[in-house]
Amino acid sequence: YCVGADGALKRVESIKVANMAMVHDFAVTQRHVVFLLPPFVYDVDRSHAGMSFLDSHVWRPELGMRVLVLDKDDVTRVRWLELPAGFVFHLGNAWSSPDGQEIHFDYIRSDDASVVTTSLRELMRGQIRPSPGARYTQVQLNLRTGRAEQFS
Repeated sequence: YCVGADGALKRVESIKVANMAMVHDFAVTQRHVVFLLPPFVYDVDRSHAGMSFLDSHVWRPELGMRVLVLDKDDVTRVRWLELPAGFVFHLGNAWSSPDGQEIHFDYIRSDDASVVTTSLRELMRGQIRPSPGARYTQVQLNLRTGRAEQFS
């Protein structure tokens, strides 16, 4: 969605993504929108079998953490990069180099989806515990080389 300064909807675009992941947040720079797609993917068959929305997701670490970078002015200019498998809820502090070819952002990373499959279920039952393994992580994407790096 692109909304103008006047609040009017200017454009709606959609992008087909195989193995659709649970996406909760995204990052925005002056020129790009960045989505991290963890390998926690929606399984339609599980949903049709009556499982809840959450239980219809399956952890598939072999997919890695896919990074989808869209040009804000032309979403047909799609870039895919990859990080090691992990789970993400929130991203922050996104910025890019002056030429827009390097993107930097932070996110809270977990090694797997247990933060939602276990920790959030416990929280909803009043059992408040820290999420195991969640840590602050910095990412650098190089759109010239296609290289994605993360630092915890």
